[in-house]
Amino acid sequence: MNIAENLNPEIMKQGLFTFFLMLSISSALAQPSEATIRADLRKDFPNYSSVTFNSAGSTVKEWEGNKQITVYRRSVSVTSPANNPNYPGVRVVQHGGVGYNIVGGKYTFRSFNPSNEELLGMPDPNKEELQALIQNNLQEIFRLAARNRMIGEPQAFVFGNNTKFKWHSFRSVSFEMETVIESFINDIGDAEKVRQSYEIRVYRDGDTGPWNRLVASESANNRTVISTKRYTAAERENLKSFEMILQTRLADEKWATFKPLNMPEMKDAYDVMTYVHGVFMSGDKNLIENVLYHMLPSFYFEKPDFKVLTRDGADMVNKILASTASNDFIYKNQYCEFPELKERGSGYLDYWNKNKTAYTRLEIGTEEGKWKLGSITMYVIQVPEQARQIEAAACGNGQLSAVQRGEREGVSKLKKNQMVLAYYDSDGYWYPATYLSYGNYWYDVQYSIDDSKGKVRKVVPFDPQAGDIAYVKLTDGSIVEVEIVSISGKNAVIKAGESQATVKIIGLMFK
Repeated sequence: MNIAENLNPEIMKQGLFTFFLMLSISSALAQPSEATIRADLRKDFPNYSSVTFNSAGSTVKEWEGNKQITVYRRSVSVTSPANNPNYPGVRVVQHGGVGYNIVGGKYTFRSFNPSNEELLGMPDPNKEELQALIQNNLQEIFRLAARNRMIGEPQAFVFGNNTKFKWHSFRSVSFEMETVIESFINDIGDAEKVRQSYEIRVYRDGDTGPWNRLVASESANNRTVISTKRYTAAERENLKSFEMILQTRLADEKWATFKPLNMPEMKDAYDVMTYVHGVFMSGDKNLIENVLYHMLPSFYFEKPDFKVLTRDGADMVNKILASTASNDFIYKNQYCEFPELKERGSGYLDYWNKNKTAYTRLEIGTEEGKWKLGSITMYVIQVPEQARQIEAAACGNGQLSAVQRGEREGVSKLKKNQMVLAYYDSDGYWYPATYLSYGNYWYDVQYSIDDSKGKVRKVVPFDPQAGDIAYVKLTDGSIVEVEIVSISGKNAVIKAGESQATVKIIGLMFK
């Protein structure tokens, strides 16, 4: 039976129309053929030798600005001559994808989107050169956590029998190498010795230059446990981690750059301050670092050789170097050659910057008979406007005031009935007085001017000299700055401007 003969003619017309419409749409939406893609790629690669298709292609919706578009994409690899005179015959393979805009059933080539490339036909790099680079940059292969767990150094990295080199460009190539390492796997002393492969990529600055940097990562599923062992606590005490070995090596290199120090004889903390301050004023990074390494106490260094700084030690050294030799505004421009003491306490000295807006504190002590800097607190202002004001401030001529001389001498050897300067908090002046006793952080004194007694927090030995600046209070209550011209017994000749007068020393005030 002929079905077509029994169909309604109108139905038959509608079916044929639908069939031809579908055929037309299918023809209009036909994806670009491989021949078309090859032809379009000539626009970007006029000299390519081959095109490899890596996928069947797909149609996707994408956003372009604030408009959604339809794009056809297909993954391809394009091989072309590299045209590098240093490496004739080498080809470059550029992996990526082609893209076509689809509008109204029409495909329009938009671009080739590269993802990565590789070179074919390159000669193998010099293996000895690569091994030397790796050996000198092991810290770039093993992360800090791994270096701290490792026992000793890794064995020398070696190439496998069939090492393959993948050239990403004329300045970068990757490959695999393997080594044997031993590491702790827990905190109770269990360790594993393993053979591990690493994916290493090296770089250089020119097409034919030496390799000078690298990155590395462990190769997945390429790790073999050779043996296991549990170390006792006593054994672990004598083991060095790879990180410690590296740091010791770096420390040895640094210590080798230090010149012998000719430190002056320093009889007290003030002498230490004077020396260290002078070193900071030099702005010489190597000298400053040298002095710090020699004058920091042992708790700033790792045992057993005390050459490697702890994290706290390294942080302090780096901060001091930044403030004295590296920043835009540095120590030597904000402090005077002869700084004025701010405060002297048990085990520390504070001294002012030029305009007394900041200061430096040195904590000073001894270890095994040698002067040491327990801590350094240094304020160097980095705010440009404030820093320039400090730098523009004037410094004195270097002559110590009566108070500064007393602060330098210190109070550790004070004797009863010794003459001192006592600091009076209410007006900020120092007054001649007699030292009586000390207790509970207070000094008992008897003021020389009126024989009244009192308690003060600060005193310094008093030894007035010609040239000292002092202050006198006039009958009207005003205070005048004067200079001591000469001293005879308990009297002093003072001058203010062109006028001179003789007064009792006990009637002077100081700052």
